[in-house]
Amino acid sequence: MDIRLVPTLAVQRELYAMPAGTERFQWYLKQMLGDSAEDVRLPITAVNPMGKEHCLTAVETLQALEAEREVSRAIDDARKRLRKADGVAQVCINLVDDLAGGWTNRYFTEAQLRFGSDQAQRANRRQYVVVPAWTSETYTRDLIRRETMAAVYRHAWRARHGLARTLGEMLHAEGLALRFAGAEDDASSLLVPSLSAEVLSKARGVIDVNREAEEFSTQFACFFGDEAAMEVGYPRLAVAHRAGFAVALADAAKLDPVQMLLKPTSPNVRPPARAPLRLA
Repeated sequence: MDIRLVPTLAVQRELYAMPAGTERFQWYLKQMLGDSAEDVRLPITAVNPMGKEHCLTAVETLQALEAEREVSRAIDDARKRLRKADGVAQVCINLVDDLAGGWTNRYFTEAQLRFGSDQAQRANRRQYVVVPAWTSETYTRDLIRRETMAAVYRHAWRARHGLARTLGEMLHAEGLALRFAGAEDDASSLLVPSLSAEVLSKARGVIDVNREAEEFSTQFACFFGDEAAMEVGYPRLAVAHRAGFAVALADAAKLDPVQMLLKPTSPNVRPPARAPLRLA
């Protein structure tokens, strides 16, 4: 697999160093789209162009952490491990502002990044892979590495196996991505929570009876839990916060992510595309 870094942090810093207003927004569009209104030249689509001072601070913190160098190292590792996989991935960091303003809904945006959608697949002509850096979170090099590895694997999985249709298919793909990223330790709590055996068992009981579910509201609640479901107006299912990701990782505990990715796929069996996720 051909995996490459697309540097974006310098542009994001320049964006947030500008006074907020129309000029900044137009500059953002110019950097992102160039002279075309139909194709993304620089993948900063998840960035809030009108972010406040905290966004500048967050970008500068990522630069001081040498985040893009860590992404590059993760890419080198992923390239070696996925050398037998076909496809292209252009990887970048986007600062995603979930602290202030109405630009981003954390849960819907995260669902889009983790699970994809038919609309996003069609629009992603240049095979961009966004590694999110949330303004509300504190990052380490290890966490950036794991976020990168998981994002690359998700992209590779969708390119080979298509979009997941049921909750069970989503759990399978996400669990393998988390395994590929090495997300079993405490440094990966942003990717997957560490839950007690009792909480994990309770969540699995709910998830197991819904594995064939194709309704996004059910899938969302099973992954993100009751707190997130209530926030976006979906029914609660008695699932702990983000417990679905812990179930997904546990399901994949004995699987080899690379071998599973490379398994042959039937040309006559493709999961039907889900409706685009609603973003807010």
